[in-house]
Parts: sequence; C-alpha cells; structure tokens
Amino acid sequence: MLRGAAPMLALAVWSAPLAAQAGQVSTRWIGGIQVQYNTTDVAGERPAVFELRRARLGAEMAAQDWITGKLDVDLAGASVVLKDVWVDLAVAPAFQVRVGRFKKPFSVVALTGYAQLVTVERGLRIRGVPADAAEEYDLLSQGGYLGWDTGAAAHGEVGGALSYTVGVFNGAETAGGPRALAARLTAARPGGRLHVSAAVSRQDVPGATGVAWEGDVAWGALRQPGLRLLAEVMAGDNLAAAGAPGMRGAQAAAAWYMPVGGRRVEGLELEGRVSYGDPDTAGNGDEGWLLTPGMAVYLLGRDRLQVNWDVYVPGASGADRHSALIVQLQLVH
Repeated sequence: MLRGAAPMLALAVWSAPLAAQAGQVSTRWIGGIQVQYNTTDVAGERPAVFELRRARLGAEMAAQDWITGKLDVDLAGASVVLKDVWVDLAVAPAFQVRVGRFKKPFSVVALTGYAQLVTVERGLRIRGVPADAAEEYDLLSQGGYLGWDTGAAAHGEVGGALSYTVGVFNGAETAGGPRALAARLTAARPGGRLHVSAAVSRQDVPGATGVAWEGDVAWGALRQPGLRLLAEVMAGDNLAAAGAPGMRGAQAAAAWYMPVGGRRVEGLELEGRVSYGDPDTAGNGDEGWLLTPGMAVYLLGRDRLQVNWDVYVPGASGADRHSALIVQLQLVH
C-alpha cells in the first residue's frame, strides 16, 4: 500500500507550498475518468464487460514563467502507474530542456492525449486477440519505439513555423547507460490547422538494435467544426519478432464535428479509422487491418460519449476476423 500511495503523497507534498508562493508559482489540478463497456467475439473471453479504462489525477505547475512541471498518475488498475513526471526549463523559445518521464517524440497518434483521440483506442484492443497481432500502432508499441520513458530532451520552436524535439531515454533494461533515442521535427503555419512531422526512434533490446521512421499529418483540432485528421506512415525493424525483420504500417483516423449548441449536448461527431500493419515485409499473409467506424456525443468541453465498432481483419488465409463494440463515457477537466 505504501508503494501505491507514494505518488499521491508526492503530489500532495509538491503542491503544498504553492499557496505561500502565489506571486511566483501557479498550479492547476488535472484529472480524467474513462468508463468503458466493451464486447468481444473471441471464444473463451467474457462476451461483454464494464471496465474502468482510465482514472487520471495530477497537477501542472509553473514558476517564474520559465519553469514548468507535471505529475500525472493513473489509478485505474490494480496499482498506481506513473505517466508524466517531468520538469521543463524554458531557457529560450528555441531551446528548452525537459527531464523526467514523458512520451518519446514519435508518432502523432501516440503523442495525442487520451482525452483528445479521434477514436476510443489508439490501436488494436479487442479482448482475446493476441498481443502480437499485426496493426500499425501496436507494432511500434511492441518494439518500444513510442510511449513513456525516462530521459531528457531538448525542444523548442524556430521562427514560429518549425518545432523540434531530440531526446535520449533509458530504453529497455540492458547493460550500459541510456540506450534509446528519438527525434521529431514539425512544420506548421503560425495559427494554421495543418501540421506535418517526421520522426525517428532508435531502441536497443537484448540481442538487437532497431530503428523506426515515421511521417505524420495532423489537421484540425478537437471540437472545431468540420474535418479533423490524424494520419501516419511508418517503417522500421520489428523488435518484437525473432531476427527483427522489416516492418511497415499506416494509420488514418478522421472525424467530422458538428456543433449543435444544445444545453446538454454541445456537438455531434462522426469518426472512423483505418490501420494497416505488416510485421514482416519479406513474408506474405501476415498483415492485418483494423477498421473502426464510430460516433461521439459531446456533452461539455472534452466530456463525451463515444461508440466505436472495432473490426480486425488478419491477412492470413483462413484466419478469423474479430470485432468489438466499445462504448466509452469520458469526463476530463
């Protein structure tokens, strides 16, 4: 119990002095709840379950306009899981330094916060479908190319149109020092809705070293009328497979938001996704497709009710396709 309570104790201790330093320091509590109902047609699994998908609690802190920090934990599982725990020093707009635990600068799908995803899930998550099934986001995740890691990164904006992040991370538990690298470059028109990025991620695991590349496009924003798009393509070494064969994949998630201006319903959204993954470019029949039609009802701000239908179609001849209905209620403030 002490281990589970430690992050919450740290959060309380960290935020306690803020009232006495109100002139120089500000803090903002953050939190989010996602409650999910999901089904599966995989034999041997419970046909339908309710699930506490996320229960996030944290705080953001700023001091003297150039020092910021964040502590964010997830309480949804059997134990407390640390997510973002970092300190950022904004030496200049073009050069800032972040240290701690945060997401590697790779994949627009991974870097989009859970409360702002187009679809309910980032990748394939149908109960009972093997974790090594071929799907773009899961291939990158299994290889350790994206997601949270502990390290340090330099980042900043240049000329208002370009931004960059270059980081070094602990990576997998191997001998020696930090063994994972990631870098990302983004171009965007000031105030524009279009962002174009390219990124690279290098990961060491016992017995192998892998590199993955990706390019992505983001258009629009959450709750903005009209089209919103997140799309990416990737290629690299599949560290989750023996011999680290070449892999490739692509994903596009799009939504069309329509404000309605109701007292209890602010807007409606149609959403969908197509994701493709090939875990071994030298083989045949091992590809996979994830197809997701859906819709969302926006209640207040980012609070929304989403309904998605995930369908996974394996490329192997004779392999069964699987599907899941996912209904999720989200409260985020």
